[in-house]
Amino acid sequence: MVFIKHILGLFLLAALADGAYGGKNSGDGCKHTMKPEHSGRKIPLMFAPPDIIMDKDDDDGFCYRFCSKSGDLYGSKYNPDWICGDFCDEVCDQAQASGDPHFTTFGGEKFDYHGACDLVLLKDPKFAHGLGLTVHIRTERRTWWSFIKAATVQIGEDTLEVMGGTGSISYWMNGGDKMELQTGDASLSDFPLHFQRVNDVHTRARIDLGNGDAIAVETFKDFVRVNIMNKSNNAFVGAAGLLGAFPHGAKVARDGVTVMEDNNAFGQEWQVRVAEPMLFHEVGPVQAHEECAMPDTTTSKGRRLGEGAITDEDAALACARVSEGDRDACIFDVMATQDKDMAGSY
Repeated sequence: MVFIKHILGLFLLAALADGAYGGKNSGDGCKHTMKPEHSGRKIPLMFAPPDIIMDKDDDDGFCYRFCSKSGDLYGSKYNPDWICGDFCDEVCDQAQASGDPHFTTFGGEKFDYHGACDLVLLKDPKFAHGLGLTVHIRTERRTWWSFIKAATVQIGEDTLEVMGGTGSISYWMNGGDKMELQTGDASLSDFPLHFQRVNDVHTRARIDLGNGDAIAVETFKDFVRVNIMNKSNNAFVGAAGLLGAFPHGAKVARDGVTVMEDNNAFGQEWQVRVAEPMLFHEVGPVQAHEECAMPDTTTSKGRRLGEGAITDEDAALACARVSEGDRDACIFDVMATQDKDMAGSY
């Protein structure tokens, strides 16, 4: 079974190189998946039609299912034995990292990784005809939980680093002097950069990449969120990292082949390494040669969530307006920080 999965991974890599998963063929970059209740047959990946979008079945980790861009099943047009289900759903909007680190891949999968260190969120050496794009995040541990403290976007040789805070919210361009984030315009490697100071605890910095594509770094109090908007479906071809391989979002290791199921192992895989550039203005508490610091799991669940001034009901009420897909993450962040205002970050 391991050998078969490895072979499937090789076919996946070859298909990525040919643009089979989205890009010029799919048109919108969204992953379409079969509803779980309709999954079943194993599918030979090598016989997939040329313009499919692929997803891995959650049931046994082996079945692959194919849908057209419009959500129509391919069984009616091709061999029905290729189909593992009957219905397709579009599940992607944008990839992001936020909160106590919650990640949403390019394929719409949500997972958490709580290690504290510098992490590769996205790495795309082919971006803009070889100019290159890298996004690193720095996470910090607070006893039994952690959060994204800062993020750096590098395009070509230029960098933008943003750090959260209250009252004073700082950013750095190319590792230079510390500056206070205020509303205004600038550029990063000739791409338009827009700053917005919403209030004393909330800011946005948006890099417009053209054709509706953008990278936004948002702060709310100490927390930093990174949103990757992909409207053109071809800006991030070849990208990998904690947001998954573009565009299907599979949690692929650095070798570009191995699909990793364990979230902690996947997070550790994408820790910034010694050979990679340190993009922040100063070295962090956990350096590249050290493993990411994990939260203290010895603290009882009661101490972690049950004994604070804010109850589950309080957190649920604070997060009531948040979309269903993000509500659990919002409730967790409110309970962890014991701050109902954190619901405002969603």
